[in-house]
Amino acid sequence: MNIELISRSCDQNTFPCGGCCGFCLCGKCQAPDACDAPTPCTRSAVAPGAVCCSNSTVLCTANNAADKCHTYLCDDRAGSASAGTCIINTTVQCGSPVNTTCFSRTCNNRTGVCETRAICPGLTECASGNVDVACNDNSRCTIKNCSVDGACQWTAVDCTLNPAFRRDNCSDIVCDPNTGCQRKPFPPNFCDDGNNCTIDVCDPTIGCRHTPVVCDDGLPCTDNLCDKINGCNFVPKVCNTSNSTCKVTGCNVTTGLCEVRDVDCGFIFPIDSVIGGAIGAAALVGIIIAAVICAAGLAGGGAYAVVQAQGGGGLANTQSNPIYQAAGHSGQNPLFKA
Repeated sequence: MNIELISRSCDQNTFPCGGCCGFCLCGKCQAPDACDAPTPCTRSAVAPGAVCCSNSTVLCTANNAADKCHTYLCDDRAGSASAGTCIINTTVQCGSPVNTTCFSRTCNNRTGVCETRAICPGLTECASGNVDVACNDNSRCTIKNCSVDGACQWTAVDCTLNPAFRRDNCSDIVCDPNTGCQRKPFPPNFCDDGNNCTIDVCDPTIGCRHTPVVCDDGLPCTDNLCDKINGCNFVPKVCNTSNSTCKVTGCNVTTGLCEVRDVDCGFIFPIDSVIGGAIGAAALVGIIIAAVICAAGLAGGGAYAVVQAQGGGGLANTQSNPIYQAAGHSGQNPLFKA
């Protein structure tokens, strides 16, 4: 509208439009046909019921209800393709810990919270600051670490690195998930060589030691032997029998040496007067031999342990005795000398 023409057509107008924010026509304020916005993000329009333009700023919700992972603002750049519209201002960052080859972190638009997606199956995510909590396996036998990919790693504890748990030759070092490192001695039979003639012990420095058993009963007239199955065995010493009729061989219980002593062959045993033929010849021979032995012991004045070469210390069978007589014979002692 041409103001100059209006003013000329209203020569008689003596009432100017003081304070009019629209157009003054013949002393009357007229509303404009349109309002020009001063910036792209300003909305300008004639106010309802008034003749003035009213300006308002385009408002963008700080957090869009449909997208809580971003904040928005109005693009106030003149000439921009998005001028006068709401554009993203800030984005929720999900980079702590940073994305790795095995874990990806993204923001959930509905909640605005960062979430982790495991790319490598079977891994547990961790961070350097929470490794003890995130990687806790309730075991005192593992060392917990967080890898560069943000995944938990567990390595076995080496108990031998602790000087208190150095391995020796008589024990092993094991780790219990509840108690940790501990020394476990080898079982008591670890050094058993199956030989009862050795004392088997384990020395932490050198390992198993097998010390020979010393068998000694303190008796000079026994041979001290050791059987690897039964252990110590004490066998009476055997002295070879003398071939002489009037000599007897035995072991001296003081010296442990075999000795030959003379037998008093003139010793008379009054068989008829004492026994009267009432006992058998076999028993008689036993009595005679006992008497001879007794005489030898008395004559020598020392103690004898008589053991025949046949072993066991028993007497020979009656029938093999050279002075054996069949039943029914009686009379003078066959050892009697006239």
